Amino acid sequence: MADVKRLNYFTSQFLVEKDFTDEQGYHMNMRRRHNQLLHTWGIADGGLQVTKSADKIIGISSGMAIDKDGRELVLLDAQSKDLTAFGSNADVYITAKYEEVFDAGDHYTVGGIDNYTRTTERPLVEAGTTVPVNDGSVIVLAKVKLDGGGTIGSVDSTVRKIAGSAIDPTVNLAANSLSVTGNATVTGNVGIGTTTPSHKFHVVAADAVGLFESSGGQAYLRLSTNEGLGNRVEITNSPGGRLSLWTAGGGDVFNITKDGKVGIGTPTPGFSFDVTDRMRVRQGPSGTAGIWMYQTAPNTDRAFIGMVDDDHVGLWGNTGVGWGLSMNTANGNVGIGAVTPKKPLHIVRNPGVPNPIVIEGAFASDSDAKALLAQLPANSLIVGGAWGSGLYFYWRDNQSASYRVILSGTAF
Repeated sequence: MADVKRLNYFTSQFLVEKDFTDEQGYHMNMRRRHNQLLHTWGIADGGLQVTKSADKIIGISSGMAIDKDGRELVLLDAQSKDLTAFGSNADVYITAKYEEVFDAGDHYTVGGIDNYTRTTERPLVEAGTTVPVNDGSVIVLAKVKLDGGGTIGSVDSTVRKIAGSAIDPTVNLAANSLSVTGNATVTGNVGIGTTTPSHKFHVVAADAVGLFESSGGQAYLRLSTNEGLGNRVEITNSPGGRLSLWTAGGGDVFNITKDGKVGIGTPTPGFSFDVTDRMRVRQGPSGTAGIWMYQTAPNTDRAFIGMVDDDHVGLWGNTGVGWGLSMNTANGNVGIGAVTPKKPLHIVRNPGVPNPIVIEGAFASDSDAKALLAQLPANSLIVGGAWGSGLYFYWRDNQSASYRVILSGTAF
């Protein structure tokens, strides 16, 4: 049966090499066990910062980290790395891992003994283009971007993982007051005002459930997916109390000003609804696409601008006239009181009521005019330039007989 043992010293005890080795092993193993089980691996003190110190040289500051086995990586002196060998247009990862070495200054060769009096725990800081594993066996310090000339373009520190406290995911942590300095990592759901959170972040409160307050001139919340920050969206409280929805490709595409004006494509709407560029209204369950016009005093919709059917667009009067104006979207025929106009301008006093007036530009012949009359109700009148000369009036009575009147004169 394995047990944890530590040395028990007493007077006149004779100690050998194994005793001292066991003493070192006890303390080292217990400390590493503590680090591994009660902490998460990563950079421990905010150190090990990577900065650009020359065009192709980076500096690594002193600091400490813990790896997945609980071993401490302690860098007491700053280091530098020359990245010239990696050429151009490359991503170079700066990493550190635990390593034990023997230094020449600790070499002991007295009395025929060849050994070292000290074991040096010195982190191995490396640079490479291979993406490091993310299992804690190595600690990523930064990703350095080399440009087309091999010069350091940027140092990305967001790839760093910060060490923290480990909490059993089956344990619910409850506190009346909790203060965190630095980063906090939580596995599971976080509940505020509830002991049974159903989401990663679950707040239960009366009315005002939270406050995100910026110390700058604007406050925004970034929403990102596995597509990366290049496809993120942001909800922003912009200067002046303007609410905006920001996209990576369009900027502030949707805005609501402090006084309630809505702008699409413009951050400074001048009306209650202000749209930059063209807009589209689509057909839905109501039948056709369009916009209703509502008046406050009568407290009702008074007019409608939109599609009559698939082929006609029009103006609807909602107090009795119905489709007062209609245009055929294919041939341009316009109807006043005529929902489906037959000619460029087709006038009907009221839909379905006789005595319409149709004004035609010109007729090729009498038969052309009679063909049009045949499509219209009885007592219809057509006025137009004739196929000959003068102004012609064509009329069809209620017996389907057609008549023609010609007006002609001399120019003056």
